[in-house]
Amino acid sequence: MRKAVLLLILLAGCVQEEPINISGTYFCQVDDCQGELVKLIGNSSRVNCAFFDLDLEEVIQVLDEADALVVVDNQNSKGLNHSWIRFDTTSRLSHNKFCVFDDRIVWTGSFNPTENGNSKNDNNVIVVQSDALARNYEDEFAELWLGMFGRGRKTERKEIGFVENYFCPEDDCKDAVMRELAGAKESVYFMTFSFTDSDIATLLIDLNDEGVEVHGVMEKSRRNMKSNQYYYLWRQGVDVKLDRNSATMHHKVFIIDKRTVITGSYNPTGSGNTRNDENILIVHDAAVAGRYVREFGRLYK
Repeated sequence: MRKAVLLLILLAGCVQEEPINISGTYFCQVDDCQGELVKLIGNSSRVNCAFFDLDLEEVIQVLDEADALVVVDNQNSKGLNHSWIRFDTTSRLSHNKFCVFDDRIVWTGSFNPTENGNSKNDNNVIVVQSDALARNYEDEFAELWLGMFGRGRKTERKEIGFVENYFCPEDDCKDAVMRELAGAKESVYFMTFSFTDSDIATLLIDLNDEGVEVHGVMEKSRRNMKSNQYYYLWRQGVDVKLDRNSATMHHKVFIIDKRTVITGSYNPTGSGNTRNDENILIVHDAAVAGRYVREFGRLYK
């Protein structure tokens, strides 16, 4: 009898471990980000999305047909006269770029579904199949839809299999990023659009001084902006380059030891961590990291 009870407990433990699968990683100068998004929307019966900006006509049409619910920042409200769109009218930014499909698939990254975001800017998307992760994003979307901008409940279950999930400002994205970076043993590659956080920059300098291989690509148009960390990193000996895209290098990515990727909408800035609505995923998977390393190499060269 005792053995039977123990077996039931073990089986229950196995059942509680929910499956998680990375079903796609896309880089918008190489892959068809718009086409992949349109496909997912068209194949789903329930679609909830939070975007900073939205102007791709094909995406808007398929969202309309899908009876989707969408939150967009109000500074990008022009031309979006649809009952299924709500706007963040606060002074902070509703800066997410995520969708949840059928309560089981999450789409997130740096990609705003706009003409520039799709065809000109360097962006990335990761698609994850996980009921538990989808619940996290659905809870966050519900807060945004109800007008709870820049605030909300902390995410209860941040670790789901080999993925960690955080929302700013409630979950302290900066702390999660610094914790991962501090554990780097071999290398850190980063691709950042806006980078003003001096604590993260100092940590990268310290890692570089300790012999960790640190390389970065940063958006050139922001190098002279107040508090931008490009010159600080460069003067302290970190190998950091300015992107050569004539449009925008829009990634917000750290790759650690070629085994872990941090991606999402969060730029390493004060506003990104404490004011704006943002999200990050930390993915501990060498195959996924390898794809991001290839994208880094494309930009670095």
